[in-house]
Amino acid sequence: MRTLKRSMPHRVARLTRAALLGALSCGFLLASSQPAHALQGGEDPSTLPVLIDKRYGNEGKLQAYLLFSTPLTGKFTESNGGILGVNYNFLDWLGVGLVGGIFATDEISVVADEVRQSGRAPLPDLFRMQWMAGADVTFTPLYGRVSFASEYNPAFDLFVLVGGGLTGVERTVGPVGSTDSVSETTGYANAGFGTRFHFVDFLALRIEYRHILMFEPDIPQGELNINTGPDDAPSTALTNVQQIQLGFQVMF
Repeated sequence: MRTLKRSMPHRVARLTRAALLGALSCGFLLASSQPAHALQGGEDPSTLPVLIDKRYGNEGKLQAYLLFSTPLTGKFTESNGGILGVNYNFLDWLGVGLVGGIFATDEISVVADEVRQSGRAPLPDLFRMQWMAGADVTFTPLYGRVSFASEYNPAFDLFVLVGGGLTGVERTVGPVGSTDSVSETTGYANAGFGTRFHFVDFLALRIEYRHILMFEPDIPQGELNINTGPDDAPSTALTNVQQIQLGFQVMF
């Protein structure tokens, strides 16, 4: 019954991930299709190539963004939630910022119960991300403008980011069907890439992918209800979390 009850949300989650990934891929394909050309003045917009230079820059501007985040892949768990961030650009192509998020988490398969109770070594993939708070460095190496042969030519840019910080993780323990859990705070590092479509100078659609590596917390194995070694024997594995995120960005 548990598997059937969760099948519909999983279909919706898969469709959401496919749509976000498709939009992100289209942005990168569009950017790589033609080289950018500078405006010389007096051009007929209908004769311009698809990509032309941007008409405003990021330098000296503060950006704030709010994103919905969902896992791209997951073995046993998933984390869906929201991301809030601010970013300041020292240069057109270089910015630094703060990011934070809160997530609703769950084990996504009855297999997780079996793995958790199998007596094998602890699996870091069973740790779920509850919240995150950190800092990012953002590089924007490519930008352009989409020409629709009209006066409205929205700008876009492509960016990559690296960063890290702290995250709260949770793991279910106890017998099959148990709701007991242990929680801990640990560190994380992340890298990603994305694109922004600027409808107007101050508002953009933001789509990004983040690959997050969470350091497994030092929780005694006795608290995890497994019998693979001494209670004080920690694990040093990493948990891989791949999130795809969609939302809006405001530029000040």
